[in-house]
Amino acid sequence: MVNRITKTGKPIPENIHDEIFKYVNGKVKSLSSEAQILFDSRNVITKTVNHEIIKDKHYTESKFLFHVPITINFKASDRNSYLNERARAFLQNNSDINVIGLDR
Repeated sequence: MVNRITKTGKPIPENIHDEIFKYVNGKVKSLSSEAQILFDSRNVITKTVNHEIIKDKHYTESKFLFHVPITINFKASDRNSYLNERARAFLQNNSDINVIGLDR
């Protein structure tokens, strides 16, 4: 792993960083003169990691999402507006029912 900032706090240009990264990981055998000067100055921070670093790991794992769209009492009149309160009271007072999520 190669930090994008030197020990003195200056940012490493992206093309130089990529070149040094490939050199440290054995993908290229030599560096350009600019990258070689920076690397030889011992100003570049490199680290060895024992695990793979993955950006946005949640996209690499399999997941199943179950979505069931329903409409409750779509023909009901406005006077039946108490349905939401009754549903809340029923769910709150019933310990046998567990709700993971509700999208209204």
